[in-house]
Amino acid sequence: MKRGILLLLFGVLLGGCGAQPASQPTVEIQAPAPPGPASTSAATAPPAAPALRDYPTDPQSVVQSFLTSLQIDTSGQHSLKYLAPDLQSQIQDGTPVAQLLGVQHIYEWFTVQPASIKPADAAHTQATLYFSDDGVERFFDLRLQDVGIWQIASIHTTLTNPPSGQLDYPAEPTQVVQRFLQALSVDADAALYLSDELRQQVQAGTPLPALVGIQNMPRSFNVREISSSPDAALIEVRLHFAAGDESRTFEVSQTSGQWQIVQITP
Repeated sequence: MKRGILLLLFGVLLGGCGAQPASQPTVEIQAPAPPGPASTSAATAPPAAPALRDYPTDPQSVVQSFLTSLQIDTSGQHSLKYLAPDLQSQIQDGTPVAQLLGVQHIYEWFTVQPASIKPADAAHTQATLYFSDDGVERFFDLRLQDVGIWQIASIHTTLTNPPSGQLDYPAEPTQVVQRFLQALSVDADAALYLSDELRQQVQAGTPLPALVGIQNMPRSFNVREISSSPDAALIEVRLHFAAGDESRTFEVSQTSGQWQIVQITP
């Protein structure tokens, strides 16, 4: 009997000793989280594109980009890069960019004629700015800068004669017609581009617009070569009036080494 009691007590003691470790707190060791994807911080971002990476490469595109940038941001901050240093200085001194164009309100849309480049570092082109009720002409002089980009050097409300030697007589038939219409729109010497026969008609009293068959000047125009040979060309012109468009065909031929307008037909 005593032996049974002793065995029972010994079993209880062993059971108590076996349960004690279970009551001790356990420490959980968490494995470190796997590394996430590489951080895309500003330090690893690709470098900014050069400022002139998308700069237009020809004078006509420079004027188009300039006029578009002014439509997007009327403050002119995005237009500065298209201006030569002298014009940039005027803007930085407080002159509004729109004032360079001689307008009070930003135009709704515009057209820009192909530029004539004479000599290799000077270019001239014409833009028509359209408002809700009218259109105005602006004439742009551009210069090729040392860094290899074209910038606008001056903007005029009338066609001006560039300094001597900077603009020769146009070498292409389309340029002759374009220059004639530009001169006609500002009462300049448009007869310079006419043949002797047409000049005689003007000297006899025929108004220059009458040669084109118009009474009022168009808001703008487009010039396209239809056909050409070494000494003759046909040029189609679309004249854009407020009431609609009209077409004229200019016959241009070589005379004494220059292209001249010999006939204009509807």
